[in-house]
Amino acid sequence: MPGIKYQIQGQVLETGPWDGLKEVTADSEQTEECLLLLELPAPYQRFRAVEVDEPPDDLVLGTVKEGGEDLVVEIELLEKEVCLSWDAKLEETYTIEGKERLLDEEWMQIEVVLAEAEREEYCLEMPTADYHFFRVRRSEELLPQPPSGIVGFVQLDSEGVQFNANQELCITWNSQGEISYILQGTENLDGGEWEDIETVVADGETTSYCLPTGMQSMRFFRVAILGMAPITQPRVTLQARLLEDGGVALTWRAEVGRQFRVEFTDMIPPRNWTTIPMILSSDGGDSIFTDDGSMTGGLSEQRYYRLQKVE
Repeated sequence: MPGIKYQIQGQVLETGPWDGLKEVTADSEQTEECLLLLELPAPYQRFRAVEVDEPPDDLVLGTVKEGGEDLVVEIELLEKEVCLSWDAKLEETYTIEGKERLLDEEWMQIEVVLAEAEREEYCLEMPTADYHFFRVRRSEELLPQPPSGIVGFVQLDSEGVQFNANQELCITWNSQGEISYILQGTENLDGGEWEDIETVVADGETTSYCLPTGMQSMRFFRVAILGMAPITQPRVTLQARLLEDGGVALTWRAEVGRQFRVEFTDMIPPRNWTTIPMILSSDGGDSIFTDDGSMTGGLSEQRYYRLQKVE
């Protein structure tokens, strides 16, 4: 039907989920759209088109068990947004997570929000091509307000808190050499105070600390960053300019001899960054790369870029 938006979806297995591939606005009573099979992210066997205003079969929300209570999340599809809403407790933090496929092993973090109302809502811009399944869970720690001397916090996951062979509780986190960290703990998140356990200077990309016996009554942990790595090279700023032919010109300035690759994604937050197979060397002046679509599978209505340093 003319003027109606449709989403083209693909299915790999007959019983598998339908993945959103492309949106098309019909301009007649019969619409045709061609897809390049080699550019599709998976070997799809079946295709269909559904109206965007109708919820796709695989855009679902569930009920998540948290702290012995059911956290029920509702979804509402608007013209350009998908909105999640749930009953919340004031000043508690909640993590919005998503999956592209239900059978994917990991949930990807989309956002952490601090509840400001008893009925909290979070909206994502449509289309959400990277996320077809959503959930909301209570965060394991409060959004911290860094005290004096602390410049930030490291994100811990459940796999980073484990017992070792000696039944010692060990905390492991991603770190940066020569940076100082403070491991902190508390017995509860409802008004409990964070206690400093140990200050550790990292000597590599991963750091671990095993708790003394008297500290193992603590249930919640966080790692605070005390210092930043010394900056040996100036920060590189990437600027983008839209060209008349629809291409994008990227410019940056860096020290002589520094090398970079350009990476891009068509959605924020991204599931993956795509690397352009070209190494660009700096001569000390302005470096320029033009994305005309020839190396990036064509141009899109929106695109985000970043520079990746080549060691």
